Amino acid sequence: MQNTRKQAIHQAITGPHGSQLLALAREQLQLARELPPEPAPGVLESGRYPHADAREIILARIEVLRQEQTVIINQFEGGGRFGR
Repeated sequence: MQNTRKQAIHQAITGPHGSQLLALAREQLQLARELPPEPAPGVLESGRYPHADAREIILARIEVLRQEQTVIINQFEGGGRFGR
């Protein structure tokens, strides 16, 4: 990880967005814990994996949360207190 990215993460966490970032991380962790296990090879193709829809929904939500985190952290990249 680049030093400027580390600095941006530190500024975002210690700044006004810290509680929001923490909430996003907590939700990601909770969703990861609820995530059904990945099916064995060939199971999805057979149509016998009952958790496929739930797994897809959870993974999509985790991705949205990651994108929200990235948007917040990117505001602090570029050297300034509030980013570019």
